Amino acid sequence: MQRILRSRSDRVLAGVCGGVAKYFNKDLL
Repeated sequence: MQRILRSRSDRVLAGVCGGVAKYFNKDLL
């Protein structure tokens, strides 16, 4: 259960980071 929870939160964190990176890339370009 703990591993699944961590994997899920990691995916959310990666999604947030990806969204921020995409936003900044679009803003810079």
